[in-house]
Amino acid sequence: MIDLSLHTAQNRLRTFAIAPAPVQITYLGYCGTSGVEAMNYRFSDPYLDPPEQDLNCYSEQTIRLPETYWCYAPGGPVPDPSPLPAEQNGHITFGSMNQFAKVSSAAIDLWCEILKQTPGSRLLIHALAGEYLAATRDRFDQLGITPDRVEFIDRQVWEPYIHIYTRIDIGLDPFPYNGGITTCDTLVMGVPVISLSGQTPVGRGGRSILCNIGLPNLVAYSPEQYVNLAVALAGDLPRLRELRKSLRRRMQASPLMNAPRFARNVEAAYRDAWRRWCAKP
Repeated sequence: MIDLSLHTAQNRLRTFAIAPAPVQITYLGYCGTSGVEAMNYRFSDPYLDPPEQDLNCYSEQTIRLPETYWCYAPGGPVPDPSPLPAEQNGHITFGSMNQFAKVSSAAIDLWCEILKQTPGSRLLIHALAGEYLAATRDRFDQLGITPDRVEFIDRQVWEPYIHIYTRIDIGLDPFPYNGGITTCDTLVMGVPVISLSGQTPVGRGGRSILCNIGLPNLVAYSPEQYVNLAVALAGDLPRLRELRKSLRRRMQASPLMNAPRFARNVEAAYRDAWRRWCAKP
């Protein structure tokens, strides 16, 4: 039996707690731990939980899928990647279309530093309307970023949402909780993403996705490197043009979008878990 929610809303962990199935695995809600004694395994991958990672913090045994934790398909039709917005606008536009709950104060601090070091640049952020936005605007202003450089975008249905990426040159992954499917949406639209690898699996989601498409050089391992990577990429229009043209092909050729291959890897993990149970005395 497979749990797909963990501790998100309307989960069924109480059902798993009474162990109705001989083998129980948690996957997909987020890459964490249930804390439920009767949950036998959790899925991960070699980047979310690298070999040097101490796995004793999880109540389950960890099964690393051999390539990727995610199997991605766009949520609707995707237009062709647009020309590089910077070439039309005369400035770089950064963006983060993740849930705003993932945008930490530390992330805002680094985003402000990136904007400061990239003259004339702008930032698009997905954020639902609410009183908290005034405090967020004040935070940017206090850090030297005027309101005209930051635009907040409310919830969108699929078509207007996916077209927002035609306005963005570089994606900025939030931290300490990285993006997942939103990062894949960003990349499939030809927008490179800079990610800061963190101390937890949910903080290494960007690392997992970028490594699976052959772009580990967009992963930072310190706040300073995160800023430096973003600023350097913003100053390299030829590289941005090349990435704009090639990222969708990279995604399509990667394990992230190879559903049959992903299914075989998951099936092998299920078979291995079942054999372990059958081998118990």
